[in-house]
Amino acid sequence: MAELLGTLKQEGRVDSSGIFTMDIRKAIEKLAQFQLPQHYYYIPKMVQAAVAGGASFVQIKINESRVQIEFDGRPYSADELANLFSYLLTDRDREKNRHLRHMATAINTAVALEARTVQVDSGPGREVVRQRWLAHDRSENYKLEKPWPNDVVRTRFYLFRSLSDMSSKWWHTAGKADIWDLLTKNDRALTPEQSELKSRVQDTCPIPVYLNGKLINTPTFGKPMGGVGIDRHINPGEYYQGKIHRRHHLVERYVTLENGGPRQIAMPSTSYASLLEQVEKPLGELPCEALLGLETGKHAADNKARLSFVQDGILVGQRVTRLNVYGAVGVVEARGLNFDLSQFQILDDETFGDRIAWLRHQFEEMNARLREVGSAGLGEIGPELLRSRLSW
Repeated sequence: MAELLGTLKQEGRVDSSGIFTMDIRKAIEKLAQFQLPQHYYYIPKMVQAAVAGGASFVQIKINESRVQIEFDGRPYSADELANLFSYLLTDRDREKNRHLRHMATAINTAVALEARTVQVDSGPGREVVRQRWLAHDRSENYKLEKPWPNDVVRTRFYLFRSLSDMSSKWWHTAGKADIWDLLTKNDRALTPEQSELKSRVQDTCPIPVYLNGKLINTPTFGKPMGGVGIDRHINPGEYYQGKIHRRHHLVERYVTLENGGPRQIAMPSTSYASLLEQVEKPLGELPCEALLGLETGKHAADNKARLSFVQDGILVGQRVTRLNVYGAVGVVEARGLNFDLSQFQILDDETFGDRIAWLRHQFEEMNARLREVGSAGLGEIGPELLRSRLSW
């Protein structure tokens, strides 16, 4: 990274605002190092740009000929779009410009798909700017005449596929799906972009994300799996002592966001846990930096914590690790952690170790809270069952 930045700085300049500018045609090969490892990763990157920019929704339409992504929130100016790739190369105001870095990475990767056109329209309806990236490293920037109402703020991304790309997408779909999959819209018929989006957008994404008109995330955490009643007889192996689903949360803790910035994790509107620690405001209203739970479990030997890390609404890493507490699960924001160039792989460095130590402390406090309940039990989870579970 240091060598790359050194080479690019020799070919460009930093203006008075700290923004690095250069002839993008000279840098295109070097900037390829900032492309995501899979070209269709640009889709979740666009969702991150929306979340980091304070959007309240994301609408995504994907078909064999084009991709359209629309969201509100902070718009992009003509200068920001014209010099978008410069945000890949500056550390100044890194947190403030996070939405620009996400957008720059997404566009840089989308351009590499050799699409006919990659385009972004952004701004309030009375003053919308359009930036287009065309073949042969060409680009253009101009204003539009009110594509939406004056006071409505929108950003719309378009990728218009080339004929060869449309052909490859068709064969991708036809090669893995039968006619029934196509007619019923089974997940086997999804394009790589659609599949990647659904796997990266977790239910804890702080804003609704729609794919081809269908909502793909609903804020939940610890929702009972498999239902109740007859399911206990159909799937007895999923229940502890034949009573409680092994994934049921005995206790939950929602760690609210204190350091400002856009929401990272959506707080569920309903808790299904036996014990929810005190939350200051009604569920669903506070932004969170972590959702933590201790599961009922079933086997004492199965004592590894399952942790999901998210950044700006997108899953960026998962870890299975041993902590001092049984049944720990969590969804944790990844802000402040370090990533490799793929931006989807968290580095196992000292910063990450500190985050794990913080999580261990949180889970230990939650386990101590369960012990305080003691002989009182937790409703259907009576004192004997609870004491048995806490002995693991």
